[in-house]
Amino acid sequence: MTLRTLLAIAAIAACAAAAARADTVTMRNGDHLGGKVVHMASQSLTLATPYAGDVQLPWGEVASVSTDGPVTLVLKSRSAERTGRLSSLEPGTLVLTPSRGKGPSRPIALADVLYINPTPSESGNGVEYKGHLTLAASRVTGNSTGSNLNGEAALEARAKSYRYELRGTANQASLGGVSVTSNWLLSAHVDRFVVDPKHFQYLRASAERDRFRDLRLRSAVGGGYGWQLIDDGVTELNVRGGLDLVSVERYANPGERYPALGWGLHFSRWIWEHRVKVFHVEDGYWDLSHTGEVTLRTRTGLRIPIVRKLLATAQLDVNWDRHPAPGVKPTDSTLLLGIGYQW
Repeated sequence: MTLRTLLAIAAIAACAAAAARADTVTMRNGDHLGGKVVHMASQSLTLATPYAGDVQLPWGEVASVSTDGPVTLVLKSRSAERTGRLSSLEPGTLVLTPSRGKGPSRPIALADVLYINPTPSESGNGVEYKGHLTLAASRVTGNSTGSNLNGEAALEARAKSYRYELRGTANQASLGGVSVTSNWLLSAHVDRFVVDPKHFQYLRASAERDRFRDLRLRSAVGGGYGWQLIDDGVTELNVRGGLDLVSVERYANPGERYPALGWGLHFSRWIWEHRVKVFHVEDGYWDLSHTGEVTLRTRTGLRIPIVRKLLATAQLDVNWDRHPAPGVKPTDSTLLLGIGYQW
């Protein structure tokens, strides 16, 4: 028997062993899907498959789940986590066999399952961190003009009872030794969940400088109430509203300070089977002392994972002041095309 034949036999045996170890999900329509059960939350089951990558399955359409190895369950009763191998005797019911024989097997209704393999924030046993660093070529129009380099960094943390985000971005460019673009923005918010994961109180703050919009420093600090409308691993949508105190120092014109009705919106969604993420983020301030004054910042774009932790980005940033300082245009827009690192 040749070496090539032995290698072929070994490869076939390895594939057969992998197939034998695959978890199985049976849908209510009778379909059987093989892979590895990764996670279930917000009524969506993630199954990692060798043929289609991660597949999102509606939990309400699942009839049974069987796993070759142990998984961790959290029930809607919020009882202690349970770890073991899953099997099924009848549609709509799981049987959990505890690892190493720790306790008897017991049936569990699929409708009673809250999480499978919960994340630290879902289980309440830790904090999850994620973030990104991005460098992009940008094209600015409005009070600044020209092509330049943009840098952005963001860090997010999520625990069961709170989350926060820190973000910074900067644009800088010169033409013939003369600055044609110069601005930066720092922002932060802290959300504390109340009652359930769909309602939260928040505090937020921001500071920005833009020489060509006559902003030496515009800062805002405030807080209010927010609603997490969707957060299912595919789509995220939250809105918030409250009161902010805005302070403006200018280079050439008088500054101002005013209370504002503030709002925010965050939307993102994976499309094309988790190959592209679309997003839209905005923060707004409506001057309560001069009700015709409105300020709005938005970020809209795409993030495309390339390989491992690298991603490509295409993004449009817009800053709009309904009544800007004398000599300043109301709208600045920045088109960004870049590459980044995410974790």
